[in-house]
Amino acid sequence: SEMVEAMIRYNVDVVASDFLPWKNGHKVNVHKGKAFTGISDRALSMALNWKIDRSAVTKLYKRSTIGDLRFHEGLTNEDFPFICELYLKRFPIHVMDKGYYLYRYNGNSISTTMKPSYFDIFTNIDYVEGLISPQDVKIYKDFNRYKIQAHIMSAKKIVLCRKNTVYKEWLSINRRYIRQNWIQILSDPKINYRWRIKAIIAFLRCPAF
Repeated sequence: SEMVEAMIRYNVDVVASDFLPWKNGHKVNVHKGKAFTGISDRALSMALNWKIDRSAVTKLYKRSTIGDLRFHEGLTNEDFPFICELYLKRFPIHVMDKGYYLYRYNGNSISTTMKPSYFDIFTNIDYVEGLISPQDVKIYKDFNRYKIQAHIMSAKKIVLCRKNTVYKEWLSINRRYIRQNWIQILSDPKINYRWRIKAIIAFLRCPAF
C-alpha cells in the first residue's frame, strides 16, 4: 500500500523498493540509500553501481510501462536484462529508502550454488551490452565497470568452491578479462579495494594459464 501511495503521490511509472534480508532466523540490517524521484536511467546507473536493488520482485510497475517486455526464458539471472531494458525506456521512477520483500537466504538456491546455469549471467550481460549506446557515456561506463565486476565475482566463486577443473574454460575467460582490464580495476575509484582483493584472490587461488 505504501508503494501504491508513492506511485500516486510522485506520479511515476515504477516504484522501486528493496529486500528485507532474513538469514539464520534473523533479519539482517542493511543500509538503505536516500529516496529519490527521477528518470529511470539514473536508477539504472545506481543499480549497476550496487547502490540500489536490481531485481524485478522489489518493484511496483504500471502495466503500460512494461508493455511487451518479458523475461528471457530458460536462463537464470533473468531479472538483470529485464530491469536494464526496462530502465533504458527512461520514464519517471521513485526509489524508496525502505525494503518490503522478505528474502530468506538459502545456501542451496540456484543463485548461490555453483553450476553451469550460473554463467547465464554473461549471456545476459552480452544482451544488455547490445542495448547501450557508447554515446550514452555514463551508463556505458557504469555497465563496463559492472561487467568487470561480474568476471571478478565469477572467477572468485570458481576458485573458492574449488571447481577450477570443472569450470576451467570459464575460469580462463574470467581471468583473461580481469587481466585485460587490470589498469581500470586499479585506477577506477568506483572499484574499491574490496573488488581489488577479490580480483587478486581470483588469480592467486587458481593455476596459471
